[in-house]
Amino acid sequence: MSKVILSHMQTRTCAALIASKIFKSYEDYAYDNESKDVLHGQAEEFEGYANQSLKCCYNLDEEKACEIAIRRIKLLGGVSCLQVAVDADDKTFVGQPCCDQLLNSIWYDKIEPSQFTLLQRFGLLISICTFGLLAPFCVSFREDKSAPISFDNDRKKRYDMTVNETEQDTKPLLSKTKERLNNYGINYSDIYASSPDCCSQGCFNYFRRLKQFHESPFVKFSYNSASYIFFLLLFSYYLLFNFKSPTNETPSIHWTEILVIIIVTTMLFEDIRQFLRQDSRSMMGKFSNYFIKNLFVSLIRIASYILFYIGLILRFTYASTDEDLSVSKIILAYDLEIWYIRSLTFLGVARKMGPKLVMIRKMLIDLSFFTYIILIAMIAYGVTSRSMYNYNADNNTDDLEFDGRSVFRHIVYPTYYLMYGSTDNELTALDRIVLFYFDDKFYIDLFFCLIENPDLSTSIATQVLLAFHMLFVNILLINLLIAMFSYTFQTVQDQTDLVWRYERYSLIREYFDRPPLFPPFIIITHSIELIKFLKRRCSKRNNSNMKKSHAKIFKMIGANREIDKEWSEFESYATNLYARTIVSGQPSSAATLIPSIARQEVPPTTLDTINASQSPSNIDLKAINDEMASIKRVIGDLRTYAEEMNRCMQWMMDAMERVKMSKEPKPKLRSAVTTNGKII
Repeated sequence: MSKVILSHMQTRTCAALIASKIFKSYEDYAYDNESKDVLHGQAEEFEGYANQSLKCCYNLDEEKACEIAIRRIKLLGGVSCLQVAVDADDKTFVGQPCCDQLLNSIWYDKIEPSQFTLLQRFGLLISICTFGLLAPFCVSFREDKSAPISFDNDRKKRYDMTVNETEQDTKPLLSKTKERLNNYGINYSDIYASSPDCCSQGCFNYFRRLKQFHESPFVKFSYNSASYIFFLLLFSYYLLFNFKSPTNETPSIHWTEILVIIIVTTMLFEDIRQFLRQDSRSMMGKFSNYFIKNLFVSLIRIASYILFYIGLILRFTYASTDEDLSVSKIILAYDLEIWYIRSLTFLGVARKMGPKLVMIRKMLIDLSFFTYIILIAMIAYGVTSRSMYNYNADNNTDDLEFDGRSVFRHIVYPTYYLMYGSTDNELTALDRIVLFYFDDKFYIDLFFCLIENPDLSTSIATQVLLAFHMLFVNILLINLLIAMFSYTFQTVQDQTDLVWRYERYSLIREYFDRPPLFPPFIIITHSIELIKFLKRRCSKRNNSNMKKSHAKIFKMIGANREIDKEWSEFESYATNLYARTIVSGQPSSAATLIPSIARQEVPPTTLDTINASQSPSNIDLKAINDEMASIKRVIGDLRTYAEEMNRCMQWMMDAMERVKMSKEPKPKLRSAVTTNGKII
């Protein structure tokens, strides 16, 4: 029934992804494995339905298929296909060539994505170094499109039963438009040249190109990467050379410390802004998306800010002496280590390095579970060995006492390094006892020696325990950890491209929403947005008619109803044949339903021109050929069956003639004749 309903929907791709997400959510609440397998199979079936539907659209028109994958669908709550696929953890959908081309187009925005030559890359580097001043001359941008004058409202396609997007009929259809897409969404494909009224065409194009250059997520990423490297160098220089307590000669803090505080604070404001700008409307949904779904990255991000401000508070409250200042320096040093680890996220944009970061994150999860086993083995040996023999009896060090510091120093700390094979201190203390008592005068009677000297017996027993501990930890557990790492590495390596494309989505989405300015200058953008927010709040209280502003949304939003209608009709037309084959039960693939010959290099036209071009004729011809082949097979089977019937009837009539069952003569059977008159 669900597949029948999908076949009558125009937005069937996103609907199938939502069905897959629902089944995956139910899978977590299943009571037995059989129910989980059934739900998992249903989820995979709808995933395959969505994947094949997107392939049908991509084979027909690549540009429109990319728009279908990222468009906002009001009928389904304003979500997009790519958003649902990422939330459902559908890597095969995100890893399709259509989504890869889409993310690549969003990454460069108005800049031409195919910048492969050395001269083009050098021009892009020069433009970044000059803060975009030379970008209109050195960088290739997407070609301008002539704006459409009118929509063909007379086009009407009949569907027996359709589920379409509905809006209020009071909104008039626009007959003329200049922009297809709203500027607060994704609009990389919406580029129109217009004639300015106030200034010359050349000056207008220069500033338009300059604005488009700085709005590109790729350019934002480049500037933020350079800013982060500068921040790490500045923070390192500050801790190494200028972290000193105030004196009479230098009562104030150094300028590097002031700049580090400003940069960290602006980065904190940006993270808060990104947290509040998430798609989830409820606060619980924002916390779930920001912290729970990517717990490891979130913990590192939170720890970096907490340690920095704790160290900063201790820096100004306990800065009288160098001893008091050392506490703050230790905390800030650990915080700097975390900031260096956070810089690894910039490597996720590289195709070769992105999957390696996923491997590291998954290996850390394996290590967290393995740490529990190692900890049990360490504590077991440490407590057992120290209960039999006191290693510090002959030294002038403190004995084992019941406090945290003493337990850590005598039990946890020395046994931890046994995991790395460092047994020198352990064996030296044990061998000292054995070599002392195993003299010539005691060698004759070993049993008497063990009774008279209990330290010797406990030393030998501890050495036996140490041998088994090293065998268990260094050979068994360490090799088990290596095997776990190898399995994780191979699992990610087998799906390198899919993993990289899936992880790149979050990176592109983050920098799509970022302001063009980078820290610390990003505080200017934050101040402007704060002023706008306060102005909107005041206007609501005063009930003034202020123009509504929209936050940037990682979706493609049509400027009017005609654009949404065009998208829905295209998706319905491109996937209609595949949907009918699924309902009829024919095991056909989308790649065979829509041949690749349908993807032709044609100039951008409307949906009417595409539907009237060669692609529909090719698709209809393919369907007709399949039907004709099926009919020929049926006719051949009928002919064979008819010949068998004729042979049987001939045998029966011969038998009846031999026994003379009738006075009438035996009738003659006619041979099967084809349409062209040939006898079979």
